[in-house]
Amino acid sequence: MSITMYVYSIPLLDAGSSHHCQLPTLYFAVLMAAHLLDHLVFSSRRLQQQTKSIVFGVVAFMIIANFWWFRGLAFGIDGPISEHWGLLWRDVSSNTT
Repeated sequence: MSITMYVYSIPLLDAGSSHHCQLPTLYFAVLMAAHLLDHLVFSSRRLQQQTKSIVFGVVAFMIIANFWWFRGLAFGIDGPISEHWGLLWRDVSSNTT
């Protein structure tokens, strides 16, 4: 069934866009990271509950901090890039290559 849905969705994809290749890879990476975290940490009998809680807190903090750091990309950036501290890597005009 899924291969049929994929075949019928090919004409709908933009030929200039490679999102149809990158999105499944992203989904796989996110699902695999969650599975490995569950398998190696949360289902482990050797780790104490306190250690599992600390790992959960660190991972949750990293996810929230990552979203907060890139919030301008998620919500949209207004104004020149020089006004957005920490996002100057997006300024393509300063690249000499």
